[in-house]
Amino acid sequence: MKIDISTINYTEATRRPINTQKVTELASSISDLGLLNAITIRRDNGAWQLVAGAHRLAACQQLGWDTIDATEFEGDKLDAELAQIDENLKRHDLTVLEQGEHLARRNDILVARGERATATMGRDRGATVAPLKTTQAIADEAGMSKRSLKNRLHIAAGIAEDVRDKLRDTDIADSTTQLIALARMEPEQQREVAAQVAAGAVSVKDAKQQLRRRELQEKSSLAIDIPNNVILHVGDMLETMPSLGKFDLLLTDPPYGVTSWEWDKLNTEAWLDAIIPHMADEYNLFWFCSPRFAADTEFIFRDRGLTIQSRIVWHRRNMALGSAAKNKFIDTWEMILHTGNRPLNFPPEWSDAWFDVQVFPVPQTNFNDSKVHPMQKPLALIARLIEFGSYPGDAIIDPFAGSGTTAAACPKDRHCTLIELQNEYADVIENRLGVLRK
Repeated sequence: MKIDISTINYTEATRRPINTQKVTELASSISDLGLLNAITIRRDNGAWQLVAGAHRLAACQQLGWDTIDATEFEGDKLDAELAQIDENLKRHDLTVLEQGEHLARRNDILVARGERATATMGRDRGATVAPLKTTQAIADEAGMSKRSLKNRLHIAAGIAEDVRDKLRDTDIADSTTQLIALARMEPEQQREVAAQVAAGAVSVKDAKQQLRRRELQEKSSLAIDIPNNVILHVGDMLETMPSLGKFDLLLTDPPYGVTSWEWDKLNTEAWLDAIIPHMADEYNLFWFCSPRFAADTEFIFRDRGLTIQSRIVWHRRNMALGSAAKNKFIDTWEMILHTGNRPLNFPPEWSDAWFDVQVFPVPQTNFNDSKVHPMQKPLALIARLIEFGSYPGDAIIDPFAGSGTTAAACPKDRHCTLIELQNEYADVIENRLGVLRK
């Protein structure tokens, strides 16, 4: 039958908002081919209420039509709403978020009508009563798996309505994985994530990382000014280095092979071979090592054509008192081998900072630079090596990050990459610096 378009009422209670681009495309098609499928309407208190075909109705209005082909729907208001939902679910352009909202409302209607099976109902229903719809049956009707249905219902129930509205036009709205992750959060955290997305975060994970970074920085007790250009990789440096680029400064404090810790095993040849391909054309490299193996390490450098420019002695002035030794002198220093083909960035004012003996105390728990790693190096010493070994804009890497001191000492005008094998110490870096693993 033909119906006067002006007499048809339309509400958006259970539908998506009208997509103006789709309306324009549909209007062009209807102009060429005519209206192939009539809209569906129903009587509601003497007026015509649209049941299905909102975009078709809008397209015909855009074309200036006065009347439109319509089919009258037989059923009550809930029947009509189910029909609206079912038509929308057949569309292929609903986002996962919208599917969840439609399915949740469909589920509510079935429960209100007593047609939905639940864990506490249906056992005593008589044999003459129609069987209740199970989750599997509803999934089949929606044309999806039972798991997909449950995921979408969880999304609709778990994400606050105001958060859903904020994410509706983002890529997150069509990502099941991200929406599930969001639904598992408390509403206030969801709102914080949505705010981060509005501010430029590209995913729920990215938003959570930004929130975590802010939280860690607020909790940090070290009062270190952390640059925002630090990347933390967690894994074996031998596996991670090949995927990275070139670096102007390579500063590392690898295992010394002098303790009983499981991770303190020497593999100097393999480590150096992994690092060499990632040296920039002009570079500096500082390599910490125990005096016990300093000569052996230098021979490995020489074997690879790396000339030792400096043999820097780090004097640990606070470690002599209380040390015990019977058959040798007490050691109070460690070696830093320096190789490279780039001039050092010495300050113009001459001072003993230029000397190859550097005097800094070992970090202690009562220092401002609190000790959070058993082999942690002084922040001031690492800062001096970075200052002298690099220039603004340089890329710096520490493939044995430990407590993350290299990143803590890195100026904001340089880029710092960390690699740490142990998850335990990656956690330390995150908590100390507010820098999350990549």
